[in-house]
Amino acid sequence: MKREGSHLLFVGTRHSNGKFGPHINLDDERISGLIRLYQGKEDQDRYRFPDLSPLIHVIHNQLEAGFQNQQRYLNQQINQEKNRELAEKYEILFDQWNTASSIENEEKKIPHWKDVISLAREVLIRLREEMPDHVPVKEWNFQLAEKTEQTGRMYTEALLFIIYGRAAYEGSTLGRDPTLRKYCSQLKEKVKTQLAGENRVNLMLCAAFHRQKDYSIVWRLLGMQNQDEANASLLDHIRELQATCVEDNNSYYRHYSSHVQDTYRRNLETPHYTDAQWDMLCVLWNIYDRVCRLEDLLEGLEKHGQKVDFTQTPETHEVMKQLLDQLHTQEISVLPHAE
Repeated sequence: MKREGSHLLFVGTRHSNGKFGPHINLDDERISGLIRLYQGKEDQDRYRFPDLSPLIHVIHNQLEAGFQNQQRYLNQQINQEKNRELAEKYEILFDQWNTASSIENEEKKIPHWKDVISLAREVLIRLREEMPDHVPVKEWNFQLAEKTEQTGRMYTEALLFIIYGRAAYEGSTLGRDPTLRKYCSQLKEKVKTQLAGENRVNLMLCAAFHRQKDYSIVWRLLGMQNQDEANASLLDHIRELQATCVEDNNSYYRHYSSHVQDTYRRNLETPHYTDAQWDMLCVLWNIYDRVCRLEDLLEGLEKHGQKVDFTQTPETHEVMKQLLDQLHTQEISVLPHAE
């Protein structure tokens, strides 16, 4: 999925319950833009696998803050227990990744990386069930957005663990691993669940008539290829509306003559969503976009095969850290994918 169009940026304000909203999504978009193959300056026919460890740490910090917020504001005991259980599973997975990363002997690393992948798959299956089922747009709120965002971030973090682990002990076959594409597809399907039925049409109408600058974000999230397809979809919706003839002084004569001009009216309602509802849409977009980036990375690995260098050096680590620092100082925007 190629990235075009404008960024989303909301200024967050603290609510009476202490939470922040809407979410600031610009950093998430930019971070997602770093998940790609990099062409080596010295050889344009060679590609470098990115050092994902700095990204993993950034997302880890986001997740830790999310766990603290959830623990502070969840009132129902059952939700607190589920949140605590997920947090513990994630902590074990993150610690195992740190352990595997710290071992220098290549042969001794392999079983630890396999443990990372096994733990990550368990977490993914659990998170797949935790992603909210279809909720009407009128019920979207900041609490639902926070739960969805936290779950989606954990899911993509677990995917990064698997990709990192597979690259560490057998990178050459990483792009051909069908399970990774399956996990990506499953998360995208969970996102699409929220966009089914009336949600789909209403989001298109809201963006087209009230949030034109974000129209492209909506139709991309809905799986459309270009704006022409999105416009055609809206036109089809308008055609389906029941048309009623506008009564005027010539109405009587139209029954006897085909030369009398008629006028018809269609009643089109366009919802104008609140910041909380739009915030949920932004969360869904960021999850969907990041999964698309991961899919692009896997496709690049499969396409370029032996041209990809998986060697993780201090230099590759420093490059990723510098790019992250530049993102936070807003010196660079979303980066293009390697072709």
